[in-house]
Amino acid sequence: MLAGVSLGSLAWARLNLSAVEIERGARVDSLQVGQIFEETLTLNNKSIFPKLWVEVRDRSNLPGHRTSCVMSLTSHQRKSWRVRTVCRQRGVYKLGPVVMVTGDPFGLFRFWRRKPQQHEVLVYPPLLDLGAFGLPSTELSGGAQVRSRSFNLTPNAVGIREYIAGDPYNRIHWPASARQQRLMVKEFELDPTSDLWIVLDMEMAVQFGNPVAVPQIPKPHDGEKPNPRASQDYIGDTLGQPVYLPPSTEEYSVAIAASLAGRLLADKRAVGLIAWGQHHEVINVDRGSRQLLRILRTLAPLRATGRSPVEEVIAAESVRFARGSTVIVVTSNVDDKWARSLGALTQRGIKASAVIVEPATFVKPNEHQPPSSMLVVGTLAAANVPSYLVKHGAPINVALAQGLGGVKVIR
Repeated sequence: MLAGVSLGSLAWARLNLSAVEIERGARVDSLQVGQIFEETLTLNNKSIFPKLWVEVRDRSNLPGHRTSCVMSLTSHQRKSWRVRTVCRQRGVYKLGPVVMVTGDPFGLFRFWRRKPQQHEVLVYPPLLDLGAFGLPSTELSGGAQVRSRSFNLTPNAVGIREYIAGDPYNRIHWPASARQQRLMVKEFELDPTSDLWIVLDMEMAVQFGNPVAVPQIPKPHDGEKPNPRASQDYIGDTLGQPVYLPPSTEEYSVAIAASLAGRLLADKRAVGLIAWGQHHEVINVDRGSRQLLRILRTLAPLRATGRSPVEEVIAAESVRFARGSTVIVVTSNVDDKWARSLGALTQRGIKASAVIVEPATFVKPNEHQPPSSMLVVGTLAAANVPSYLVKHGAPINVALAQGLGGVKVIR
């Protein structure tokens, strides 16, 4: 009798997995941190025999995406379930493979079948709303295509005016001065064609914090609705929704670079990206939505595993910076060597700016404390290079709206 039960249980278990298929489908395969990824899975029993229980084990590696379940199916029944996951970490993730497991009612036998198909999901860094952000006026030899005067010489002369004490002599328009019997100088428009380079520091040695930590998101307390922007990990909004990042200089730096690129490309600037992480990534300057997509696709899998200090990156890539172009460095390095390198670029007619992610705000009190950023901020100020200081616990858009050193900001 025991042999009969065993044989019956074996046959039951085998039959329970036969003619069962699983399908999965997602609305999109690329989205930003902070957005919701939605996927529908369907279990289909194609046989006339009911399935007492079938367990679905999903091997996807998208953080927080839990689709595994156990369900029963009647004859020719289809069951679907929808999973919605808030994307918290950028990267390239795999959906699948899926393993289906079943067995007999007595628990004597188990069988499983693996569906090896995988789908890729790309999670971009967030594009924060930088509504109050503006580049310092001392930084620009070019800009958006607007009718505003530039202190710098550009190819776009738009008129003449009377000489004012302090005007450069090379601006004097001698034929007009002769006609008017007084000194007249040329006025110039901002050049909309100048290049803008974002140099993202991905050196491993200068990163602090935990890039894979789970961000703290406010939860309801005593029935009260939480303030979604009260968390220390709140960094700003994208599409009107709050965005949270783990306390990591790497994640903050990437989000800043992506958001700057998005904002500047929206202003019709020509933007390029340099980042030496696990690979030496260089995206030549270009305009438009396709350029933004190229930058986001590069930043999504980028990791701070580089070995080269940012001053070496600047030196190696400086041949790309034409006179009149602008360089923005995003870094958590508080050694002032790179600040001196950036200051040297200004001697070549290259405009520069720096976004410093303050590393001391990303470590706990009982951990090793990195040096203060005041030295590098002072070196930049001495070289007349505008800088911004971003700290953990403060929204990024607020920090980027406040340039250090009292530099006038163009918005």
